[in-house]
Parts: sequence; C-alpha cells; structure tokens
Amino acid sequence: MNTTRIRTAFKAFGIHFGISLLVAALVALLVFTIWYPYPFRELAGGRDLFILVIAVDIICGPLLTSILFSPTKPKKELITDISLVVIVQLLALGYGIWNVWLARPVYLVNDGNRFHVVSRISLDSKYINSLEPALQPKFFSGPMKVSMREVAFFEQSTVDALTQVGKNKSLLPQLYVPYDGTKAYQNASSVNALLKVMPKRLKLKQLPKAGTSG
Repeated sequence: MNTTRIRTAFKAFGIHFGISLLVAALVALLVFTIWYPYPFRELAGGRDLFILVIAVDIICGPLLTSILFSPTKPKKELITDISLVVIVQLLALGYGIWNVWLARPVYLVNDGNRFHVVSRISLDSKYINSLEPALQPKFFSGPMKVSMREVAFFEQSTVDALTQVGKNKSLLPQLYVPYDGTKAYQNASSVNALLKVMPKRLKLKQLPKAGTSG
C-alpha cells in the first residue's frame, strides 16, 4: 500500500473539503438570511432541501479529488483532473441553488381571512412580470407581504378551477395588491386561539416575533 499516495490524497481531500465548506457557509448566509428567513425555512421546507444539496456537493467534490489526486501524475494532468472536478462540482452546486431559489417563498399572501406562504415555483412568470415593480420579487429579496383584491367576474372561473384541484386563489399573482395591514389585523385570530386548534404547533408562539419584508 502506497502510504505517500494515501497521505497526499487525504490532504487534497481536506483542502478541497475546507474550501467547499466555506462556499457552503456563504451560500447558507444568502439562503437563510434572505430567501428563507425564519420561520419560512420551517414552513417552506427550505432547510431540508438546502442540506441535501450542500451535503452531496461538499462530499462528492472532495471525494473525487482524493480519488484522482496522485503525486506521481504530471502537473498538467493533475491540474486538468482537479479543474474538471471543480467544474462538475460548481455546476452541481449551481443547479442545486437554482432549485432552492425556485422553491423559495416569495410572498406571504393575505386573502382577507388568512395568510398563505407562496413559493416562486408555484406562480406563473407571465403574471408576476405584469405586476407593478414594487410587488415583483427580486433575486436578493425575501418573502414579501401582499394583500389580494376582490376577484372580478371574468376571473371567477379561474378561481373555481383552482378550488376544484384543491388549490387557493393566493396562487394568482394578478390579484395581488400592496399589503393592507389594517385589514389583516381586523380579521386576525390570536396565537392562543390557533394553539387551541393546533396544540402541537408550539412554534406558532414564535411567529409574532418573526419579521418579514414588504
């Protein structure tokens, strides 16, 4: 057994793993402070998706490096091998982040009776792009609070179609209007009332402390 080969491969793995961990920490800062601030990381499942993406990325990249790395290889060949590993790792990370970005909650929609967390992937881009700029989600922005206007007569068939498949009109961004906090407050239920209905959801007690943008 070539102990030198094992030692150098382990060192290469450690260096690559450390760099990957640093990149993962920077991405986590973006994901959990902007895209999935508390409590949305719990409500929208962003934490589990992110952990899956990052775990695969920071393990597979360094592992491939340790397999391909050898002190006996010519420098040019070694650089080519490591470069290919890094490119594949970055592509995989980019694809994973893109999916995390698509799944992120972009709106906290108040329909007059309750709030709905709506993710980007649930909405039609055509209608999002037709919204006024202030209501359009930005890349570096978190969930935005919006209200909903009354459904027009010609839109009722669309709402009915959503209802028939078990979905809510909160998925129709063409109905979004700037957030009306006064109206939402008038129709709000207390946290204690919600806990009586869902006694196991103790995290509800923390929701009033959680801020959202918009």
